[in-house]
Order: sequence, then C-alpha cells, then structure tokens
Amino acid sequence: MSDLLASFHTFCRVVERGSLSRASIDLNLAQATVSRHIQYLEKRYGSILIARSTRRLQVTVAGQQVYEYARSVLRSESELAERLSEGKAASGGRIVIAGPSGFGHEILNPFIVKFIARHSDIRPRLLLSERSVNLIDEGIDVAIRIGPQTDSSLVIRPLGELTESLVIAPALLLKRPPIKHPRELSRFPRIALAMPSTRQLILQSRGETYVEPTEAAYEVDSSLAMRDALLAGAGYGPIHTYLVAGALRTGELIQLLPTWTLPAWPVNALFAYRARPSRVDVFIEELIARLHELSEIGIKAPPVFGGAKSS
Repeated sequence: MSDLLASFHTFCRVVERGSLSRASIDLNLAQATVSRHIQYLEKRYGSILIARSTRRLQVTVAGQQVYEYARSVLRSESELAERLSEGKAASGGRIVIAGPSGFGHEILNPFIVKFIARHSDIRPRLLLSERSVNLIDEGIDVAIRIGPQTDSSLVIRPLGELTESLVIAPALLLKRPPIKHPRELSRFPRIALAMPSTRQLILQSRGETYVEPTEAAYEVDSSLAMRDALLAGAGYGPIHTYLVAGALRTGELIQLLPTWTLPAWPVNALFAYRARPSRVDVFIEELIARLHELSEIGIKAPPVFGGAKSS
C-alpha cells in the first residue's frame, strides 16, 4: 500500500507540474525513480497514463481518471493521518492563509491579530498577493479570493459579498455641474483595477443598464494603490466600499450616482482538500462572524452556524 501511495503522490505531482523533471526536483527524487512510479501505475492499471514526447507531456484519458482517483485517495489518507495525529478536537498548529492585498490589509490582518489573542496555540501565516496562488504547491491551508471562481478542483466555502461604490475626490467636481447620469462620467478620467472583469464599468438603476464606453485612463493591479489614486484626485472609479468607507465619512471622497448600483463581488474561502484540520474551520467560522459585524462598510456575510465569537 505504501508503494501505491508513493506512486500516487508522484504521479499527481507530475500531472500538476506538467513535467517529470520539475516533479523530480519538487519531490527530491531522481527522474528515473519518478518514471518507475509511473510505470508501476501503468502496469497496475494496464493503461498508458502519460503520452511522452521530446517537447511536452500529455495526460491520457486513463491518466486523468487515475489522477482524480489518486487525489481522492491521498485526501482520505491525509484526513485520517490528521485525525489520528492530533484528534478532531485539537485545533493547535500552523495555518497558512493567502489573500489579496487590499482585503488582507484592511480585513484579514486586523482580524488575525485578535484571533491570535484568543487562540495562542494557533500560529497563522498570512501571505498577501494579487496573484492566483497554487494551494498544493505552496502549502496553503486556505486562500481567500474575491470574484467568481471557476477552478472545479478546489473546495469552495462562500464567505459573503463585497459591495462597490463609485467615488471621486471632491476637488474634481469644483465648478462643474453635478453628475446626474452615467453618460456624464466621460468628462472625468476613470481609474480601474487591471483585471479583465473590472476594466469595463457597468451600472444599473431601475431596470436600466449602462456600460461606460470609454477606456480607463489609469489601470492598477492593487486595490490599495487604486484607493490612493482616487484620494489623490487622479480620477473617479468603482472600488470596494470597505476600502473607502472612512474617506466617504470624512468627505475625502464623494459617492457618485448613489441611485445606480455596481455588481457585487463574491468572497470565497478556497481549500485544496475537503478534509482539513479543525483549526482551519475555527478560523473560517470566526472570520464569517467578524464579517457579519462589517455590514456597515459594504460586506454582506452568510449566516453564522455554531455561534462563533469574533471579538
């Protein structure tokens, strides 16, 4: 059984890395050993799993079936090992969390600071980046992602939605007539997140949909940098409400067209495996409870189960 699990582990890494050589480096194995693991599985199942060529590696239909089965077996084995080693009730240990920079800086980091005070036996590690991380390769327990998720290989737990506000610095509106319809937005430069789903501005009001035809004057891949640009008066733009709630209260920014709405952004927790340490579930339940307390800054969280306490 141990040989089969080792072969499953090696084969999965080859498929995920797309290369025998890269997998051998990751696993610290000789490439010949990696090849023997694949040959063992091909002999066991009587099928070619990987079509090899000098230029690329192609997983066969049978190989894809074995890959899905192998991942399932490895998940189950990981769950069993976890439960036997620390028990389902034990919650101590390391949690590696990945998240986007804006949400991480404004929401996750303050939450984790208080979470540590409540759970001294849990050691969080927070990784903030705008890139899409590989949970398995980078050893991440949970990734918090904003926007629609299409990766069917991951386990998804909805955390809620983020509302958007269309804002501008008041200095840009001086000596100009008020904006009453989205058509008038073209008088000002637009700032946008440098993502395919955010480059187009879409507004809705009472059954009417407006799509801004002009391109953004400035695109940036960080929501924090976008907020700085808006505060500096570089233009107007849509931004997550929680990022500018303070500036809207103080008047540093003004909301444009408040009767028009922008699409909400889903927030999800993503896991590589359905079976996970209980400390990760404790973290997520308390995070959801905290998000419920932030509805006034545009965060809509799902119902809380189990009465988790966050403050």
